[in-house]
Amino acid sequence: MVPAGHMVAWEQFKLPWNNGESISVAERKKIEVAETAQTIDLHFEGGKIRFNRKTGLMEEYRYMGKELVTSGPEPFFWRAMTDNDLGNNLFGRCGKWKYAGRDRKLEIIKVIPGEDRVDVHSRFLLPDSLGIYELNYRITGSGAIRIEGRYMPASGNLPSVPRMGMKLALPFTYDSVEWFGRGPHENYSDRYTSAAIGYYKGSLREQFHPYVRPQETGNKTDVRWLALHSPDGGGVLVVGEKPLSMNALPFDYQQLDYVPYNIKRKHGGEIKPGGMVTLLVDQKQIGFGGDTHL
Repeated sequence: MVPAGHMVAWEQFKLPWNNGESISVAERKKIEVAETAQTIDLHFEGGKIRFNRKTGLMEEYRYMGKELVTSGPEPFFWRAMTDNDLGNNLFGRCGKWKYAGRDRKLEIIKVIPGEDRVDVHSRFLLPDSLGIYELNYRITGSGAIRIEGRYMPASGNLPSVPRMGMKLALPFTYDSVEWFGRGPHENYSDRYTSAAIGYYKGSLREQFHPYVRPQETGNKTDVRWLALHSPDGGGVLVVGEKPLSMNALPFDYQQLDYVPYNIKRKHGGEIKPGGMVTLLVDQKQIGFGGDTHL
């Protein structure tokens, strides 16, 4: 009744591993800074990065003539509500977080130049007395960017946050993704035991599941790194200092937002890829059950 080779059970566990110390000397490449009243431009060999002084965010990243990132990362604290979220009144409990990243107020942006690297620091005040959020960038002369997000909560009784992470917009040239983490199907902080840690790849379209009602979809946990690729050879690699949750979708994430059925009946199958690619990089997201907190 059971065919040969059928897997009955599996488990993963860590093995002691020590590959010794490695010493590498990176080539020191220069990076130039050009500032105006509106922008901060960083020029390095083969590429350019631009920051917007009004938003405090990176708004352009080009390398070898290719546009890699169109905007972001920006602080992002919300997720498209699942059916479970609707059932436990996520919006009523945590609705302040939905536009907290969008409605942030830039307090300061400053540049600290160096010979082979530049640091850019942005500090934001979140609305509704939710606290302070900082974005720290370190850009090297090779074009690599180290990004650190830091949230400092305000005092008082704050609502729980659905996700703690960042959102990026990328051009629609990317059509495939590969990652090392849990997969291949979507998984969450409270539903991941069926998704083994491993190396996976696929098209961006495959990461989206057209639920009857549009909602959060495609998340992957325990991701060590994720890479996006375009047919022309361009790509972006995101590596976490520790395992993260990541998600790449071939459309604007806002298309998954909940709309009451008496206003508009939305169906997952109506969402078509196009316009942009959304990349979500999270420290963590609440469980799929909807009432499991960070």
